[in-house]
Amino acid sequence: MNIGKEKRLEKILEKKLWEVAGRYLGEDPMHGLPHIRRVYKNFTLSAVDKTIGPATTDALEISVILHDIGRSVAGQSDHAAKGAEELGKLFQGELSEIKNQEWIINAVAKHSVGLEGKVDDDGDMVLALLCLFDHMDCLGPVGIHRLTLYWCGGQPYKIPWIPKEGLTWLEVNNLKYLLNTPGAITQEMMPMREHSFLECLVFFHGITYKILQPVKNILSNQFFSNIDWRLETMKWHAKGLISGL
Repeated sequence: MNIGKEKRLEKILEKKLWEVAGRYLGEDPMHGLPHIRRVYKNFTLSAVDKTIGPATTDALEISVILHDIGRSVAGQSDHAAKGAEELGKLFQGELSEIKNQEWIINAVAKHSVGLEGKVDDDGDMVLALLCLFDHMDCLGPVGIHRLTLYWCGGQPYKIPWIPKEGLTWLEVNNLKYLLNTPGAITQEMMPMREHSFLECLVFFHGITYKILQPVKNILSNQFFSNIDWRLETMKWHAKGLISGL
């Protein structure tokens, strides 16, 4: 897991972080350690350590590894807030040596919502990048599979492609608009994901595009190409579904 930082987390601390994550999370492919490993891979691919400095990079790396520990006690409901609460306990105990704890706690507490506005400080940077790397796991082929698992109670591809009652002309045109203007999507539209797989695709395409904007200038070209391909995959699938209506 070498990310080529000039100054990276001490190996002993990094090993401890993964051990802590393992205590909280199992091997569930959707939100367990496999998900954390994929988010960590997104972090390493981004090469942000070249642009944001060692202190912010370290806080971000810790946030990536521990961001979902709240799921073990809260499930999907408010897991981010519960994770921040658990982190507070860990920072008072076995992880007390970690620096910039407030950045990490804030990022974990808000990673389900993301940064509201522009990046103003290092804490905002940690939150914005954590949210981006996490949302990336809902894009592309793996992301599409995860979305079907999430909304289908563990039974992939049972979610309806469109709502059972169908879509009106106005709803179809709204989806087309959101695909072509992804920055217009808002977090308040999140319930749309429950209605159909089509709306799920449109939502995650738009929301990830929006999350990307405040930090896109500090990402490596390789990373940007990767996320652009994932976004286009979601858009291609959504357009195909819409064209069949």
